[in-house]
Amino acid sequence: ILLLVGADAARRVRGVAAPDATDAAVVHAPELAAGSDAAVVGIRFATVVVVVEGAALMTTELAIARLVAPFFGTSQAVWAVIIATVMGSIALGSRIGGRLADRLPTVTGLSVVLVLAAVAVALLPVVAPPVMRPASGGIDEVHVGVVIASFLATMALLVVPITLLGAVPPWLLRLAVPGVGRTGRTAGRLYASSTAGALAGTFGSTLWLVPELGTRRTMLLAAAALALLAAVGLHRAAREPGWVRLAPAAALVLVVVLAILPTGLVKPLGDGRHVLEERESRYQFVQAVEEEDGRRILQLNEGWAVHSLWERGAVLTHNYWDHFAVVPSLTRERARDMLVIGDAGGTTRRLVGRIRPDLRIDAVELDPDVTAVGRRWFDLRGHVVASDGRPFLARTDRHWDAMMIDAYRQPYIPFYLTTREFFETAKRRLRPGGVVSINVGSAPGDRRIDDAIAATMRDVFPTVVRYRAEPYNDVIVAVDDPGVSISQLRRRIDRGVAGLAPVDGVDEGDLDDLFGRFSDRMRAVRPDHDRVLTDDRAPVEWMTDRMIFGAAGD
Repeated sequence: ILLLVGADAARRVRGVAAPDATDAAVVHAPELAAGSDAAVVGIRFATVVVVVEGAALMTTELAIARLVAPFFGTSQAVWAVIIATVMGSIALGSRIGGRLADRLPTVTGLSVVLVLAAVAVALLPVVAPPVMRPASGGIDEVHVGVVIASFLATMALLVVPITLLGAVPPWLLRLAVPGVGRTGRTAGRLYASSTAGALAGTFGSTLWLVPELGTRRTMLLAAAALALLAAVGLHRAAREPGWVRLAPAAALVLVVVLAILPTGLVKPLGDGRHVLEERESRYQFVQAVEEEDGRRILQLNEGWAVHSLWERGAVLTHNYWDHFAVVPSLTRERARDMLVIGDAGGTTRRLVGRIRPDLRIDAVELDPDVTAVGRRWFDLRGHVVASDGRPFLARTDRHWDAMMIDAYRQPYIPFYLTTREFFETAKRRLRPGGVVSINVGSAPGDRRIDDAIAATMRDVFPTVVRYRAEPYNDVIVAVDDPGVSISQLRRRIDRGVAGLAPVDGVDEGDLDDLFGRFSDRMRAVRPDHDRVLTDDRAPVEWMTDRMIFGAAGD
């Protein structure tokens, strides 16, 4: 059609008469001519339908990402599979929808597709969790085959609603074109409107609906909108069998029933553990859990790691958080202030604040919902800046003596917090002789990510040491002090432990042992330019995925 119109325009410019483009198209495309004398549906109704279809499609895509996050995380690999599944399903739906529209160019057929899409979207958040649940647990508890099979089965469930939604635009185009000569204009309007709906669904679900209603009720709202459109479509159609007209009502009843039913826990726990609170933030799935012994832990997304720990009457956790209490003592002069990036429930800050009451500690946490859970269940106190760590460092003009980085979107460190450019920014925010430390999680038999981050820090700082704090955690510390030796750093640790304040409930010998182990076991990091991570190339997620699947497969 476009070629014919262009050829006709070219001939008219030259002053040469040409047959009407529409007539030519009708001659060569009789299958279009049959319905070209009048549109089956008005353009306004068609526009409303594609706007809602676009919004429902993007809401479903983003919602499935939220559904899988508690079980599989939100890595680039997970997103890549989700996006590929959605794009493939749209292509399949467009192909099927276009063929069916030519065979059944009626509003009834379109309405039936909308009803089926509404039912599929409504059932997806109910059916998917049982499929994903076998993959829940630590990397030492779930075999890699179970994780992959569960994830692929979830993607197979996603194909159904997206394929049905993908069939709507070509079907509507077949019904809304009043004549072949207006095909391009009508198609452009419908595709633009569908994209506008997709934008509304993207921002509306991410910034408002999911935080306010939750993932399941957001999807039910999208399903209800589709069912209502189907009802309007059938009302505009000719007389149809009663069961067809009742289909949208049945879909709406299903949506209402699912909305009324209690949502229950996303990830119920056994073994004597009790879920204190679950919530879905704009960024992740957050869960506060009380264990049998009364300790409280903070889990995010798939929950393969604990992000904060609290125990009544205790300050030491006997886990990796304790080792960061040593970091301020590595500064050239006695540290006056410290910045924590990735505060979570404030576990490290609580210990350091007790043993170093003279140290001012500032905190940055990306997710305000994590901070709220920390205040409610983990005795989190003080002011917390709600911000991403790297942009915060880039825009602040403040300086600190010590900096601690423990930011994870489980199980990944955000890659932009591991690169040379990030550590250069952090160095500019240090006072002379200051230190930057980072927690790096890794399996005992796979230290590639630790080695890469250590090499990157050593590329920026004159002195870097690493210490295997726990079986799955390295503490890597960069010291902005040229020429300082390991023996000098050990003397600083001795000076630091001597200046600690006594704390009720904390045995002095435990602190001496904590500082002593750090001093004895830390090792200097040598330059390794081949491993340096940059903003252009930092395959942190790839290294983490290899590590996790390797550990799960052993």
